[in-house]
Amino acid sequence: NRVFLRLLAPRGPAGSAVPPAAQALHLSSLSAEDGATQATATFLVSLYIKDVWLGAQRPDTLLTHIQMVLDAAEDAQAGDEEAVVRLCKDISAQCPAVDAQPAGASSSGFWDSG
Repeated sequence: NRVFLRLLAPRGPAGSAVPPAAQALHLSSLSAEDGATQATATFLVSLYIKDVWLGAQRPDTLLTHIQMVLDAAEDAQAGDEEAVVRLCKDISAQCPAVDAQPAGASSSGFWDSG
């Protein structure tokens, strides 16, 4: 993922750097203490990479996956949250547009670089 993120930085919209949310996911995939969090973060970063590599203006695959996880978590019974739910909540908190805009919307806070 590290190599792809470096290759993708100039390919993002208007040559933007890798967004903070994607950077945080990448760091989690490298430094998380438990294997479930590392594996989940690696998977979520790969969704981001796929979208940007294919030229998407926003990471719709990643954002849709996050929204589906959050919707499923609302329907699930209370208890310990799985790593995927925690990471998706973290991304959603950094990118309010995950909840606010339906898939296919034209703008996303995910791309905000600051």
